[in-house]
Amino acid sequence: MIEKLLAYSKKEAAAATSLSVRSIDYLIEKGQLRAVKVGRRVLIPSRELERLIEKGTTRVFQEAGADEQFQGSVHVEVEKP
Repeated sequence: MIEKLLAYSKKEAAAATSLSVRSIDYLIEKGQLRAVKVGRRVLIPSRELERLIEKGTTRVFQEAGADEQFQGSVHVEVEKP
């Protein structure tokens, strides 16, 4: 049985969502993922991770020099070994 935590560290949140810690930092920085600070620790409430996965995020992407704008979910590139 997997026990659900009330809140996750950034590293735990990254593992739980299959994102990188840097992606978690970016989402927090842009206000797309709420985090709370308890002492020195930064914690992400489990309901925030659920919301992120259920709803995703919306960003406007614009290529340099292009007039078109694309709207969609956060794009995470996976490097192949």
